[in-house]
Amino acid sequence: MTMKAMLKRHVNKFIICIPALRDAVTNRPTTFKVLNTCRSADEACEALENYEKEGGDYANTIIVPNFPEELNENPPELCPSKVAKMFRVLYGMQ
Repeated sequence: MTMKAMLKRHVNKFIICIPALRDAVTNRPTTFKVLNTCRSADEACEALENYEKEGGDYANTIIVPNFPEELNENPPELCPSKVAKMFRVLYGMQ
């Protein structure tokens, strides 16, 4: 599933996903496999830790928050390390 389709389908949720396919030149993910969706940041972090413990293919599991700013005055936030990991995976650095 592309990032655009994933964000359109899972609105107002934390999306836990893993890159399914990567670009050969830039190593950036082009499609994702959605593993789980959560409504709270704590629940999403707990699920992410469970996937990371399994290791192997789940080492690059990330949380993508999908909360439109215009709808939420105070959108839920993730800790900086989870956000940093998300950007490292999205930009092909991990």
